[in-house]
Amino acid sequence: MEKVLLYFAISLCIAATLLYLRRAFERSPVWGWMSILFPPVALIYYAVYWERSKKLACFHIVAFSVMLLSTVMAVRAHPFAFSPPLLSNLRIIFAPASYGEPLVLDEQRFPSKNDLKKFESWSGGKFGGKLAGQQMIVETVTLIDGVIRFTQGSGFFAERQVSIVLGEKSDAPRQHLLITPDAKDAPEIYLLTKNIGDELPDVDIITSGYWMDLTLERGALNAVSGHLRLLLPGSDQGFLTGYFDGFTDELRYDDGEIDRAVHSNATLEHVVSTHLKARLGDQLLAVNGFDNTKFDLNGMYPEGRSTVSFTLFGGMNRSETVMLFYSNDGWAVMEQSTSELVAAVKQMRQNPPAAGSLKEEVPLEVSVEESEQLLGKSVVVLLRGGKEREGTLQEITPFVIVIRNVIGAGHVDISIGKREVESVRLTLSKASG
Repeated sequence: MEKVLLYFAISLCIAATLLYLRRAFERSPVWGWMSILFPPVALIYYAVYWERSKKLACFHIVAFSVMLLSTVMAVRAHPFAFSPPLLSNLRIIFAPASYGEPLVLDEQRFPSKNDLKKFESWSGGKFGGKLAGQQMIVETVTLIDGVIRFTQGSGFFAERQVSIVLGEKSDAPRQHLLITPDAKDAPEIYLLTKNIGDELPDVDIITSGYWMDLTLERGALNAVSGHLRLLLPGSDQGFLTGYFDGFTDELRYDDGEIDRAVHSNATLEHVVSTHLKARLGDQLLAVNGFDNTKFDLNGMYPEGRSTVSFTLFGGMNRSETVMLFYSNDGWAVMEQSTSELVAAVKQMRQNPPAAGSLKEEVPLEVSVEESEQLLGKSVVVLLRGGKEREGTLQEITPFVIVIRNVIGAGHVDISIGKREVESVRLTLSKASG
């Protein structure tokens, strides 16, 4: 609009100038040439011959004023159009804020409703969207430790993943969040994308400037469901949209019971916990936690392991590394990995200590090859020939084991050749019956 007005005003001004020059040359060639060489002479001409040329003078002044006004409007509206050397002076005069290199602001773009409808039609109503310019179909949804994750792919690194840090906002049975681009307390969003051939994924963090409409509702057991519409800023026009169902942990249920066929650390830990409760009975006070839980599906027979910490009757804390295997019924504990523990607890149950007396508990004794499970614990090293060395098992190398004894504010490390070791026994505290 500003350009059209400018062109119109220039046309009027040119027409008025040509009419003036015609009048000036008719009056005298001197007036005409002076007006061409020095245009302000026109003001003197109009002043001298005002009565005869006042209509033309008014038309000329109005045309020039309109051209000046339209020039100012055009420069302010389109400063880039006045970049050539001759026109840059106009920009400096009428648009000083755009002096030098004009400021360029990237236009913030969000996906349109049409983009979302196209995806819904393409995906057949599945939950997903577009991330990093690629279509995304969400395969798993988890809400764990206040972070809801929408994931595509089942590898160690997901192909694509959107993680929204909800924090305490996810604790309510039902929650609705509406986030606008100008919200100050917007949850952080982590975008993970891994292209074929890349060893590590790319991670982007968005802290604000996005649209999100999220509804969460917790269901029975560990189920969670809801609806999400997430519009991400930027030229990629990323988004997620649709209804979803997910879980609050890695356990899966079948007819109300935990499905032991699911490959997850949580499944293995549940199997170990159930096994200890069944084998130890009332001698087991509590299962305190798990460490180093992992499973391997690459071999011919899938295997797993987990180190469990628990408390036995009498307040004795123990930790055991339990081995697991996978069968047609799912994950199960290898009985031999807990046989010594079960036997020791069974003996304690059959021969409980007398009241008020002290009785040394049955210690765990292993060969030097199996002594890694006792690292960091107080042990007695039984040497060939009947000698013993007591201390904390500090290190195990291919040829020696190292035990440490604390002396005052310092310590002494003792290296013992593996060939000299008969066995390694865990030192257990004495408990009163």
